[in-house]
Amino acid sequence: MRQRTAAFFLTGAFLAAAAVSTGAFGSGERAYGAEQVQVINNTTPSNPGPGATLERFPAEESAAEDRYVDEQPVRWNGTIASVDAENGYILLNGQEGQDQLSQLRVSVGQGVPVIDAVSGMPVQLSELQEGEPVYAWISQMMTMSIPAQSPLQAMVVNLPEDAAAPQYVVIKSVEADGNGNYTFTDQEGARWTAREDSTSVTPYLTRQMILLQGIEEGMKCMIWPGQVMGASMPPVYSAEKIMVFNF
Repeated sequence: MRQRTAAFFLTGAFLAAAAVSTGAFGSGERAYGAEQVQVINNTTPSNPGPGATLERFPAEESAAEDRYVDEQPVRWNGTIASVDAENGYILLNGQEGQDQLSQLRVSVGQGVPVIDAVSGMPVQLSELQEGEPVYAWISQMMTMSIPAQSPLQAMVVNLPEDAAAPQYVVIKSVEADGNGNYTFTDQEGARWTAREDSTSVTPYLTRQMILLQGIEEGMKCMIWPGQVMGASMPPVYSAEKIMVFNF
């Protein structure tokens, strides 16, 4: 059995999402419906992954809201409470001692990446173990049920003890200096520096070749961080490895 431990932290964005799910709305309002809200994905993805196909949002939800949700993932730090691999659900415990929801139920749709943080390989839901620590990126839309429910956008497991775990990011801007150096800014404002001669770039579950110059705004990636480049805020990290998702 694999032994996994990791340090966790809670982002401000999560606190905002938690306020939605724990009653920040008035009693006459609803957080996008009492029913479970799920990520839009009507078409079969090119990269099949674990879990069942997710349904679409209710018809009244706008495309603008959908785009906002897709591009603003919130990270949940915790452990696996239970797994329903057959139906594509994971119940997560929150990190102890943090001011957040105690549990969250996530739906894992077809094509949603669950990645081993060390090897970078996909992990099947049936392989997940209760009690293991995870980083899970979820939608900012949650139901007001107990436990709260939200669609999963990405998850990493087997968090390393002696290195930083990879981070799921949405590329918001790209800078290139023409000499093989790139800086990517993510949805949190953090910046990632990458070099053509030292940063590994791979696609997720395809043999398609991709280069740093092919990473564009709006792409979703898993980035393995190297060292922190100074003490600036937002932070700047070097990117050792970038996995690019085809969705």
